[in-house]
Amino acid sequence: MEYALLVVGSVDVEVEIEARPLPRSDDYDVTSLHERIGGTAVDVAVTCAHLGVRSSLMASIGMDALGLVDLLKHHGIDASHIGMSDTKTGKHVTVSAPGGTSSLLYEGANRHLVQQGLDYNVIASARHLYLAPGPRGLIERLMPHLGEAVVYAHLTPTFPPGMLTEEIDVLVSSSRTACLYTGEGTGLEAVSTLRGMGPRAVIASDAGAAAY
Repeated sequence: MEYALLVVGSVDVEVEIEARPLPRSDDYDVTSLHERIGGTAVDVAVTCAHLGVRSSLMASIGMDALGLVDLLKHHGIDASHIGMSDTKTGKHVTVSAPGGTSSLLYEGANRHLVQQGLDYNVIASARHLYLAPGPRGLIERLMPHLGEAVVYAHLTPTFPPGMLTEEIDVLVSSSRTACLYTGEGTGLEAVSTLRGMGPRAVIASDAGAAAY
């Protein structure tokens, strides 16, 4: 299958939990629990497929997420670059309770992507390449193999500063992440700073409220 966009990144089981403390106890009562298979890589591939862009996803999952392959095929997304790991699929657990919200991250099978799941020939031949958030070391492994693709990268707080080069055609971020990464006070200032670090273009948004 020919595709116009290759998305590389983590796949996570996203778990959202709402809880409240039980009286006279250190325990919490879970009042709401939702699970979905997702992550930025999956979301980008599915969204682009709905827009008519033939997409492929390169990622790694565990045997507990085999349904993802059927989901991708249902949306017309190439799943031939999905690697299987003996480890459970990565998880992103968000717990909301009175007093605040906490996030728990488990890389799980996503580590397999860096260790043995990257097909550099496929990456080098991609026409458009989206570097979604991924396990530690992913960006460093990918950058020398970008080929002639138009490269889109998703900024995270752990994105290696030395990898923000002109080889990245479009850097995508939330305004909050851009400000935290650069130390700037506004999204506009953060975009300007990021642009000066190398990427050809930078897009930051405030959850759809504004874009820079």
